[in-house]
Amino acid sequence: MARARFFYALRPDPAAADQLAAIAAQAATRWGGRAFAAPDIHLTLAFVGMQPVERQPALQAILQGLPARFHIPGDSRATAADAQRTADADPIPALSLSRLGSFGHGVLWIGPAKQADGAGSGRSFAHRLAQEIRARLRDAGIAFDDRPLKLHATIVRGARGFTDERGVDLAGTEEAGDAGAGRLAVAASPIVVARTWSLALGASYADSTPLRRYRWWGPAAPAGSP
Repeated sequence: MARARFFYALRPDPAAADQLAAIAAQAATRWGGRAFAAPDIHLTLAFVGMQPVERQPALQAILQGLPARFHIPGDSRATAADAQRTADADPIPALSLSRLGSFGHGVLWIGPAKQADGAGSGRSFAHRLAQEIRARLRDAGIAFDDRPLKLHATIVRGARGFTDERGVDLAGTEEAGDAGAGRLAVAASPIVVARTWSLALGASYADSTPLRRYRWWGPAAPAGSP
């Protein structure tokens, strides 16, 4: 039976994804490994893991009724086309990504400079969204990785020499890193703020490649909708 590794995630808009991919490419040049392509970069909200591919519709249905997109209101950079694309998106506070870190085993990530702790109102919209998705998974009897959420986007696999799991803030400096991690010259802006985040179910199949690691599905339409 064909199987795939499933997860729920937020995907940044193309401009932010390109910016993150540029940082990934620089990190891979400095520490080796395989940089993620822009269409594959995402913030994981819940990791389900290996499932038969036939479960994809049921897993997609977990997102039914949730907003397909979230956007930052009042972005002065927005164009008319941006406004049209995000007209039906829920507004959110900005979520900035500027901290580079490692989970070990050569995995480099970028995430917020500060991670919210606990369940207080200071948590980001992504934390609240992850909480809702995880509750739906529990109600549906679908097993998933229930460890506390640490918002991050994996950008490189197979890196060598970067060992700081706490992360190094790229903002406000031309170079980032420490004695253990080496240094990274940041050509692109080190603070990444997506105008829009898209909610999706993602999966990696046996035929995944570095140029196309994942397949994506948005929230399922309600039953009976056109």
